Amino acid sequence: MNEVVFIKNEEKSQQMAAYMKNLFAFAGVPAPTRLAMEKELLKASKKLSFVELFELVHFYYAKSEREYQYVAIDLATVNVKRMSLEEVLQFKPLVIEKAWWDSGDAWRKFFALWGASHFEEMPRLFAAFYGEESF
Repeated sequence: MNEVVFIKNEEKSQQMAAYMKNLFAFAGVPAPTRLAMEKELLKASKKLSFVELFELVHFYYAKSEREYQYVAIDLATVNVKRMSLEEVLQFKPLVIEKAWWDSGDAWRKFFALWGASHFEEMPRLFAAFYGEESF
């Protein structure tokens, strides 16, 4: 499986960081370029075991540039429908790690997609977040 590696575009990275109140470092890779670069990785990820996928998501989430957190969330999201509730909830700590509106919106999509396919489990999913101070 090919690793996604972004070459830094200094000018765009500064613009992107400023837009996000300089809370995160960016490589300066626009979303359409990032999506094209991660396409094969996302496709290949569908053959990974949950443990391998979980490790890969954490690998990308740990990187400093914000675009890598987007890759990590995309990896989780394209695989969400094949996960159990217990597996989905293993991603919950990442929601508050490096949290801002952009990652919050993306994680919301991840959990909502799973919930839409597992409607009977929605009360348990909701309960896992209800009352959490950081949410």
